[in-house]
Amino acid sequence: MCWVYFLKFKTEVTNVFLKFKNWIENQSGHKVQVVRSDNDTEYTSNKFSKFCHDARIEHQYTTPYTPQQNGVSE
Repeated sequence: MCWVYFLKFKTEVTNVFLKFKNWIENQSGHKVQVVRSDNDTEYTSNKFSKFCHDARIEHQYTTPYTPQQNGVSE
């Protein structure tokens, strides 16, 4: 099964990521330890930061204004 979901609003990121995290952990049997994202507002929100903190997920950000790192975070 392929896991695909299209966001209608940026505010959906945390809830969709929670579903993805649960799915990928069930499929692989491993815990998500690190998430790397750009510095866009949906990933820097307090809600997403709190989620990562509570789930003990290290949240890494790419360097702003470096399009060379786009492939790393997307």
